[in-house]
Amino acid sequence: MAINKVSNKKLDEEFEVDGLWWLPDALDNKVSGTLFFNRNEIKLEIMGAFRDEVGFQELFAEPKAPFEIVHGQSGHGEEFTLFKANYSFDGGMKSYTGFKSEVYRVSSFIVGGHFPDSTNIAFHSCTIYPTYLTAWLDKSPITMELIRNSKDYNIETATANYKNIDTFSYKVGVLEAEIEECYRANFTLDNFRENLHWKFASGIKVVASNDRDMEWFNDRGVELKNLFSILIGEGVYFKNIYFLGELKDSDSLEKGIRDRKGYAYFITQRDYRDKEKFTNRDILINFDDVKEQLGGLLNNWFKKSENLKEIYKLYFGILYSEVVHIESSLLKTIQILEIYHRNKYNGMVFSVDKFNLEKKKLKGLSKRNLAKEVHVKMMESIGRSNEFSLKMRLAELINDFSGETQKELIGDENDVKKFIKQLVDTRNYLAHYDADRKPNLLTTIDEKFYGIQRLKALVTLILFVELGMSEEFVMKKIKSSKHFSYSIAKAKELLND
Repeated sequence: MAINKVSNKKLDEEFEVDGLWWLPDALDNKVSGTLFFNRNEIKLEIMGAFRDEVGFQELFAEPKAPFEIVHGQSGHGEEFTLFKANYSFDGGMKSYTGFKSEVYRVSSFIVGGHFPDSTNIAFHSCTIYPTYLTAWLDKSPITMELIRNSKDYNIETATANYKNIDTFSYKVGVLEAEIEECYRANFTLDNFRENLHWKFASGIKVVASNDRDMEWFNDRGVELKNLFSILIGEGVYFKNIYFLGELKDSDSLEKGIRDRKGYAYFITQRDYRDKEKFTNRDILINFDDVKEQLGGLLNNWFKKSENLKEIYKLYFGILYSEVVHIESSLLKTIQILEIYHRNKYNGMVFSVDKFNLEKKKLKGLSKRNLAKEVHVKMMESIGRSNEFSLKMRLAELINDFSGETQKELIGDENDVKKFIKQLVDTRNYLAHYDADRKPNLLTTIDEKFYGIQRLKALVTLILFVELGMSEEFVMKKIKSSKHFSYSIAKAKELLND
């Protein structure tokens, strides 16, 4: 069924749009068709073809190269630009009666205008509405006042008051942009008397100092979404994405109104999840906890994103995963700590000069006394021998935290040493499946699961400290959180002697 306003739809909705569709360089060949959208797939089915008819042999050849841009217009007048339309053979066969239809899988699309290509689209700003952001900010511009009579305590009057809320705005120097809090609110009354509906949603707006392309804004939106997922402790997804582009007309500018043309952007999010019963108790660190330092956190987040991108990729791979693979998650979480240590610390047993000198001596001795193939193999192994082992990396990382933090997360000094041995032995076993001389293996599902939870708490601590939070503050939030309070205690019960 066709709909009236696609631009008002959310990214977790399912809808279809009937209209005319064409290629930018073929305005005289507009074909009717339907655009289908859901969170898992965007599909365009057209009645006809974008290009000339093909022969029988070409029909069964390799799939066509994708069209970078397809334009469209719905029956209600909305303009569409579709990106990367890949030809699909599903439903795309030519019938023997001469009637032809084609099916295309689309990567994303914009509602509100026609763009000639994907590289030259410049926008003024981008606004995202992520899941859980409204709960995280915990702001509402509406207050309710109920007056009851003293006799039977029934409500005599009910008043709803609306007032603008204070919002933040921070300059992020590394981006040459401003990040602003925004919101949208509306009221509807069914049949003018029966049901009053109140809708409110918080958003985040990125305003670039100079117009930026769509890819730049998309990357910033994903980075912000990931930041909120760390703060909240849940995988965060987009509900809506909007762009503001060029000024609409010169008349509005002359009147002092900088009215810009708006666009709605639609993408797929295959693993989209939005908890229905989500409250402040589900949040790891609330806005009120960090509102005084949020500007610094934002700057640190974008400043360090490039250096920490490998760590973020692994961390979010675990956080957003719908299916938990215990052994894979354990290996990935250990790998996060290993990569973090390699990026942050020296990680060399000896100084480079000293090691190279000794290596040179050993190379000459080996070359004179060993067979060539043995010599080559030995020198390859020696080249990596100056790097810290996993055991050394984990020990240095954990021991960098205060004794109180180690005690809260893991236990006493002996418990810390044992946990490191458990991680090293289990990692080596999962890599080689050789249980010999590995007495500290985590063997049961529970041991591995709560080992992962302890590691996730440690990684969470590291990420927040990197953002500029104090170790003491983060530990306080971790200990009291719904995410970690039980699992930390359970890990001590299962993994410590």
